[in-house]
Amino acid sequence: MKPSERHHYIPEFVIKGFASNDGMVSVYNISKHKLEPLRKSPKQIMFEWNRNTFDLNGKKSDIVEKMYGRQENEMSLAYKRILEDHNTSNISYFDLFQLLYFIETIHWRVPSQDLKVIELIQRLSFEDIGLYSKNSDKNTLNEVFQKYINNPLFIELAKLSKSIKNYTSIDLQKSIKEMYISSIPKNKIGFSLLGDNPIILENDDTNSILKANLIYPISKEKILYKNNGTQIRQLTADDQVSIDILTYLQAKKMVCSANPDYLIDIVNQAAIYDSKEKIKYLKNKVFSVFKKT
Repeated sequence: MKPSERHHYIPEFVIKGFASNDGMVSVYNISKHKLEPLRKSPKQIMFEWNRNTFDLNGKKSDIVEKMYGRQENEMSLAYKRILEDHNTSNISYFDLFQLLYFIETIHWRVPSQDLKVIELIQRLSFEDIGLYSKNSDKNTLNEVFQKYINNPLFIELAKLSKSIKNYTSIDLQKSIKEMYISSIPKNKIGFSLLGDNPIILENDDTNSILKANLIYPISKEKILYKNNGTQIRQLTADDQVSIDILTYLQAKKMVCSANPDYLIDIVNQAAIYDSKEKIKYLKNKVFSVFKKT
């Protein structure tokens, strides 16, 4: 069977959560600094041709894409339940666990993290990414690791392995208590942006995101806040706008929204954040929703 070619780094079922009733989104092209003239379907954006195609024993293989696909098949069901449940307190622990793992993998999966991933893996040992062997000593394993450390397939598999290790290292019950999903009522402002680097971290340098304060737009109507040891203050429409501005600022290639006018408005507002100091101010503002206990 011919390997697949269109490899989404943001799954289609996620993009659908930001689409309008016609299933389409408006896309702002960051490199061209303009709104794409035609609206797009989720299939048409946030993918790269053959991103997860690698040489395996002299043949092209999409084994990594298939691994992501199996995860997406499970997560899409949990995602659907999360979006449809209007009482967020009723969301099952199973679905929240799925969401946590999905966030962990997406963080390392997007193109904007590629260089950081390579730098990170080159500083790690065999055990650091969660790989072990009963038949080889530690020195031998690290020698093997160094031989393969720059292999593209190995790097992609290391991402998955590192994600699994990070996920299994957290206290899941504690993490659930740190999660708060804000649901935007029907007919209220809910034109949230989705960017190609969607997870907003309070500390960009963290390598263990599930132990950090973060914000993740789930859909145009729901946003996840995860905070370590803090409470959430009353949320406002201004919080939503600030998150969308930051989503645009940290995207690399594109952002999309159900509403093209709102999208352009966010792009225009983002223009004033033209320095690291101003962006830091905005991030501090976004994370001011967390009150110290």
